[in-house]
Amino acid sequence: MAIDDKTIKKLEELAMLKLTKEESTELKNDLSQMIGMIDKISELDTEGVLPLQNVHSHKQELRSDEIKQIITKEAALDNAKAKEKGYFIVPKVIKKK
Repeated sequence: MAIDDKTIKKLEELAMLKLTKEESTELKNDLSQMIGMIDKISELDTEGVLPLQNVHSHKQELRSDEIKQIITKEAALDNAKAKEKGYFIVPKVIKKK
């Protein structure tokens, strides 16, 4: 997969960023290097190699899954910059084209 200016512009749009020409060039080079590394790894013969689930041999102890009321809805809303009818109001971030 080649990283071109069109791909960088699409990433810039999706991330809601405005990159300078130098930043775009640097990002393009970095992404190209990353994809090159992934392509190099995909050349390895992994036939018969079992997937690794964890690098440690010990089992992780998990806590029990219990429902607890840590903070009330009212207490959470007390810290809200904007609220209405018991809900947080947040700025719209999705644009329609």
